[in-house]
Amino acid sequence: MLTADLVRARRRGDRLLIQALDAGDREAARELAAALLAIAEAHVGRRRGELDEVMDAVIAGARDRKLAAGLAKLIWDRTELAEGSSVEPERLRHAVFTRARAAWAALADGDRFDRAAVLAEVAAAHDLSADAVDAGLYADLREAHVVTRLAPIAPAALVERYELAQPQAVLLRAARVVVEVAAAHPGAYRALFRTLKFHRLLCTIVARPAGGYRIEIDGPFSMFESSTRYGLALAMALPAIRALDRWSLVADVRWGTARTPLRLVLESEDGGPKRARAGAGARAAAGAAGDDAGDGGGDD
Repeated sequence: MLTADLVRARRRGDRLLIQALDAGDREAARELAAALLAIAEAHVGRRRGELDEVMDAVIAGARDRKLAAGLAKLIWDRTELAEGSSVEPERLRHAVFTRARAAWAALADGDRFDRAAVLAEVAAAHDLSADAVDAGLYADLREAHVVTRLAPIAPAALVERYELAQPQAVLLRAARVVVEVAAAHPGAYRALFRTLKFHRLLCTIVARPAGGYRIEIDGPFSMFESSTRYGLALAMALPAIRALDRWSLVADVRWGTARTPLRLVLESEDGGPKRARAGAGARAAAGAAGDDAGDGGGDD
């Protein structure tokens, strides 16, 4: 999941517009995704800090740093990390520091402290090599964690995931969401309603006279304190909404550090479920639900 600072968005009046990828941007994004994935795959079995350093260098050199950082974040979400030691680092530190203290106390005038000998003694006691003890002393630190696995994904699929993750990240800051959906088959509605129930979203569902349903969903910022877990649940419901034949979504969000009230508008393209479009082109959703979604305000 992306964080709000990684969303390529801009403000226009009371609207929050997500910057969509055009055909050229998408191809460049796929090339960037392929490069980042290759780097991550090459670092499986190596320390997190090493991968962090290389990723940061690629992001710093990218033409669109926010896009690069977003793709990197989604790749990190697909990695599995573990401490690179079979013995708890805290236990190793205690053993090494205890043995080192004793070695220092036993030194005669003119003797030199033998760090290698201390590591060797602790290694023998724990059935490890001295190098393993040395590497494992601080294996519980974030940058020392080892990348053990990267869940496979094609570059094009990662870019599609990124395009979905952008509006999902915005919904994490929603106060209220109004969705209107229409489908040719009743089973599609049932699947959506099951998803809303599964994620325990607070919502009101009303049948529309012209067909379909209007769904009003409380957002995480409608509560006394924003709920990260509830926000994630709302974001996870977006794919089920987009699966409908026709859909529109208007979200009142609190954006930026000032939590400025803005409105995000999305709708299906040409009545299809494939992609969300954000911004001024979403007139159908604004007309259907705009008056009820509340006007945004405030300055950045």
